[in-house]
Amino acid sequence: MARLGDIRPMFDTGVAPGSAAADPTVAAAGGLKVWSQSVTDGGSSFTYRMVGNSPFVHQTAPSTSIKTPLVPVIVRFTDGSTWNPTVGDSCDTTSAVTRTMSSPMVKSLAWSFGGTSVGTGQYSDAFQRASFSPRPARPGSTRAIT
Repeated sequence: MARLGDIRPMFDTGVAPGSAAADPTVAAAGGLKVWSQSVTDGGSSFTYRMVGNSPFVHQTAPSTSIKTPLVPVIVRFTDGSTWNPTVGDSCDTTSAVTRTMSSPMVKSLAWSFGGTSVGTGQYSDAFQRASFSPRPARPGSTRAIT
């Protein structure tokens, strides 16, 4: 049994030793749109790369579409039973594939977080977009955090 003093926090500190950082030119050559930005904290500069169009540049068509195939996997158990995500069953007459395609992770919907509209899109897109939108002022402050 581990004691509290034996437990070490595990977190990503960047590129793992012995591996290389993702090359944005390779991603762009494959048709995947990427952008990068740098931030400075405590005298150190950190560059990050994200898929899509930069939210810091005004664009007439800011959306980026990435085709993602949904691959249903049929599971056959050793007792002969099967779970098939393409068909409904006695617990739910709607298939898992249909539920997935109707979910906010896949379906485009209008989103508002904390009363601020962030537009229409999939949940993960809207959530990410909201993280780049101007945030409300801190208590006691007269200006928005940017």
